Amino acid sequence: MAAGGRELYQRFADYDDEELLRILTVERGRYRREALVAAEMVLWQRGVATPTLFTAPEPLAAHLAARAKSPYQFIDLLVDALLLLLVVWAWKTLWVWTEEPNWGGPMGSVAYWVLTFEFLCSVYSLRQRWRTKRW
Repeated sequence: MAAGGRELYQRFADYDDEELLRILTVERGRYRREALVAAEMVLWQRGVATPTLFTAPEPLAAHLAARAKSPYQFIDLLVDALLLLLVVWAWKTLWVWTEEPNWGGPMGSVAYWVLTFEFLCSVYSLRQRWRTKRW
């Protein structure tokens, strides 16, 4: 223990258990890390359990952003190929459904582009979920 740590330990040794527990809980923000460690050591030497502090959980976005993508494997290539086939088939089918005489006119074009955009967003989202293994 460093010289400053010994001084803190000796100072906190004079405190009673209630004061040390209050320092470690209520007044924790007012003390340096070294002082808190010294107070915990004094309580530990006395056989008093130190308080367990629960920190606020990290936001979900932090967990998701920290997760790295898995390396690209052969199965990923197969999934990408299947998604490409699905996109080609769906694009062709959308064209037939929206440009047939049933729709006709400008409404067919609007429906085609809206449905194409929504479908491509869904495929992109599915691919991202597959690559990060988030389900």
